[in-house]
This record gives sequence, structure tokens and C-alpha cells, in this order.
Amino acid sequence: MHLSDGIWLSFEEDFKVFKHKQKSAANAICALLRQLLEFYPELITRKMLEKFNNDRPLYVTSVATLWEEFIDANLRAPSNEIICVLDALDECQEPNRFDLIKNICEYAQDSRIAPKIKLLVTSRLYSDVKHGFYDFEKVMVKDPSRRKRR
Repeated sequence: MHLSDGIWLSFEEDFKVFKHKQKSAANAICALLRQLLEFYPELITRKMLEKFNNDRPLYVTSVATLWEEFIDANLRAPSNEIICVLDALDECQEPNRFDLIKNICEYAQDSRIAPKIKLLVTSRLYSDVKHGFYDFEKVMVKDPSRRKRR
């Protein structure tokens, strides 16, 4: 989906249809990176291809490596604004969910990145998610199906 002077990337997969190994933060970042590279194939670098070809299993499972590639590609993208939706963060596996939250928080503090990339994260308020985003603005939406019945 194209926006005026920007692009929209989303990871809104229903993790319940995936096997356990696919409920990873790395897969979410991979999906966002893949979408960005489909919009702008010129962002694929020789270094990126070499990393992928030389150590594919580590490359596609490392949250840190994929996040670094994602941010780097976003900074080189010709769009003025990139909007990313990461739905169901709480459904990512815990160990790398924390790594992703940490990377998101660090990115939000980086003045060269934050103005260009807008990130919307949805999640249930698990304690690690709540504490990980403690300093950030939140919008709480209550599940209408969980209303008290009288």
C-alpha cells in the first residue's frame, strides 16, 4: 500500500496458524524487511546478500541482525515516511520478544531514525511488554467481549 511520499508495512499474521518456531520476533522483522525490499529492491546490498548466503540459519533467526538490516534499509529508502504495524507482539516467543522490545525502544530514542519510521505495536499487556514500553505513550483498548455481565 503506497501513501503519499511514504509506504506502509505490516506484520499482522495470526501466530496461531504457525508452528511454534514461527512465532518469533525474527520472523516478524523478516516480514517487514521483505516488504520494504519488495517496494525498493535497490536497497538490497551485496553485504546483505553475503550475510544471507553465508549463514542463512543465523541470519534469519537473529533479532539483532535483522533489526539492524531493517533500520539500515529504512534509512536508505527514498520514502520520507515509513509506517510499520507490528500486530500481536505478545504472541512472539518470550526470549526474542524482549530483544525486539529493546530494539524498538532504542530506535525510538534515536533522533536520526525516529522521525522517518513510525511504528505501531499491538499487544496484550503481558508484564514484559508493559515494562518494556514503560516510558512510552500507550493507548489502552479494552476487549468488549470481556465486559462484566450483570
